[in-house]
Amino acid sequence: MIIRGKEKHIFSIFFVLLFIVFKDNPFFWDSTQLASLQAHFYYDAHFSTFFLSDTIDSGHPPTLGITLAFLWNIFGRTLIVGHAFMLLFCVGIVYQLYTLCQILFQKYHFWIMLFVLSEATFLAQSSLVSPDICVLFFFILTINGILLQNKWFIFLGNIGLCIVSTRGAMLGGALAIFTGWHWYWSKNFKYNIIYFFLAGFILAITYQMAHYYQKGWILYHPNSPWQQCFEKTNGLGYAKNLLIMAWRFCDNGRILTMVVFFLGVLFYFKKLKKSPIFQMLIFVFLCTALPLLQYKNLLGHRYLLPCYFLINLLICGLILEEKYRYKILIFIIFIIVQISGNFWIYPDKIAKGWDASLAYFSYSKLLKNSSNFITKHAIPKTDIYTCFPLLSSTYHTHLDQDKSTFQEFTSIKNSKYVLYSNIINDFSDPQIDSLNSEGFKTIFADSNYFITFKILVNRNIK
Repeated sequence: MIIRGKEKHIFSIFFVLLFIVFKDNPFFWDSTQLASLQAHFYYDAHFSTFFLSDTIDSGHPPTLGITLAFLWNIFGRTLIVGHAFMLLFCVGIVYQLYTLCQILFQKYHFWIMLFVLSEATFLAQSSLVSPDICVLFFFILTINGILLQNKWFIFLGNIGLCIVSTRGAMLGGALAIFTGWHWYWSKNFKYNIIYFFLAGFILAITYQMAHYYQKGWILYHPNSPWQQCFEKTNGLGYAKNLLIMAWRFCDNGRILTMVVFFLGVLFYFKKLKKSPIFQMLIFVFLCTALPLLQYKNLLGHRYLLPCYFLINLLICGLILEEKYRYKILIFIIFIIVQISGNFWIYPDKIAKGWDASLAYFSYSKLLKNSSNFITKHAIPKTDIYTCFPLLSSTYHTHLDQDKSTFQEFTSIKNSKYVLYSNIINDFSDPQIDSLNSEGFKTIFADSNYFITFKILVNRNIK
C-alpha cells in the first residue's frame, strides 16, 4: 500500500486539522475545572501556593493546571495555548500507537490506526483540554515499554500516569501487576523492568501524603462539590451501576465493537487469553473500572478510555486472525459505526455525556448567541438561573475578562429567568415538564445540529 510507513504522518496531520477547527473553542464540561479553574488558581496567584483550594480540588495532582498556567505566563492567556498543548499529546498518541501496531500486527496498520483513533470519546477529549488525553499517551507509552521491555519507556510512562491523575496512578498499578504476573509466567521476560514503575508510585504516594498532611483528606472531603459522586451505593445501586457501565461501553458508536468483543470472548477465549492486550484489559478493568461500581456517580465515559482503547486493539486482532477475504471492508464497517457515535443523541430526560462525542461542537456558538441576547435585553445575570456546565464565568471558559456568573438553579418557584439547554443533565424530569408548561414563557430559543438553548421567564414572578 502506498501509505504504508506514512501512517503516523497522515494521522498527525489529521490532529493538526482538528486543532485548527477547535483551537478557539472554550473550556467545556469537566475540563473547565480540571484544566482552566486549576490553571487560574496558579496563574492569578502567581504560583504563590501549591495546594489547590477545596472548592476546585478533586484529589488529583494538579499537574495539568500548573503546566497550563506556566504556558500562559510564557505565551499568553489564550485558548489556543491549551489546545496546542493537547496537540502535542495527540501527535504523541499517534506515534506511540504506530509503534504498538508494529509490535502487534504485521500489516493493515493504517486501518487499525483509523479504527482506534476514530473512537468518538477519544476524538471529543482530543478536541478539549483534557487530562485524559495526557493519561492515554502515557498509558500507551508504558504498554510499549512493557512489550518492548524498554525500561525508560516504563519509567517515563508511569511517572506521567502518576502525576497527571489518581486514575492514571491506578492504571500504572494495573500495568505493574500485569508486568509482574507476566514475568512470573514468562521465561523470556526481564524481571528487573518492574522496578522502573517505582519512581511513579513514589511520586504519587508522596503527593497524597503531603496533601493529607496539609489538608487532612485524600480524594474528597465532606464539603467537596463532588462529595455526592463518592457516596457508596447499595446492592441494587451496584446492579444499576453495572447496567450503566454496560451502556457506557456500548454508547457513542461502540455497540458493534462490544457485540463482536463479547462474541470473540465466547468463541475465541483460548486464543484471547494468550494475548497480552487481553490480559492487560483484564487487569485495567479490575483496577480502574470495577471499583467505580461502588460509587453513585463515577461512571463518566472518559473514565473508560483505556478500556475502549484495548478493546479496539483486540477487535483488530480478531479481524486479522481470521481468514476473511474483505478485511478492509470489515474495518470500514466498524469505523462507520464508530464514527456514527458522534451523532447519537438521546431525549432531553436522559442524561448524556456531552464530552464523550463531537456532538457538543455547536455549544460554543449557541452559548454566544444566548449571551448576546442577554446583553441586548439588559437582563442581569443575577436574575438568570441555570446548571452545570453553564455556571462558570467566561473568564474561566473563554479566557476573557468577564467574571460574572449565572445563578445556580435550585427550584422552579424562585427562578425568574432560566437558561435551559439539553446539554444540562441536572434538571429533573418534573422540572423539565414545568419549564415546558404554561408557567414559563420562552423569550429566546436557538438550536444547531444536536443542541438547543432556551431562555425562559417565569410568569409567576413579576
